[in-house]
Amino acid sequence: MNNVNGNVDVQNFRNTVTSSVVNGIVNATDIAGSFNVGITNGTINGKVYLPENGSCVLSLVNGNVSLLVPRTLSASVSASVTLGTVSVTNLPITYSTNTRTSVVGVAGGGKGTVRLSSVNGVVQLIGL
Repeated sequence: MNNVNGNVDVQNFRNTVTSSVVNGIVNATDIAGSFNVGITNGTINGKVYLPENGSCVLSLVNGNVSLLVPRTLSASVSASVTLGTVSVTNLPITYSTNTRTSVVGVAGGGKGTVRLSSVNGVVQLIGL
């Protein structure tokens, strides 16, 4: 799903979801599959059930990312911002890096991949 100016809403997918937006918001709820989004200016809100060996790559230039995942997530995790903050809440992660602007670690067995980034914004990873 691609959009230049506007919002994209995705719900209840059981497969890979890919979206690209120049200016807007991507809201994704109950995605059971890999999830890949790129936005230039906007916001990404997602609730994802990552399959074994699945990937979730969410990147923005200007904007915020908020990703909800089960506490049972099994993935290597990387989240970063250049200007802003990164936070991980309610998710058991073994950290190799844990700073205000960068988090790197492993959740569960580390079978999948979660990569969250924003040049200018707030990145949140929240366990359910």
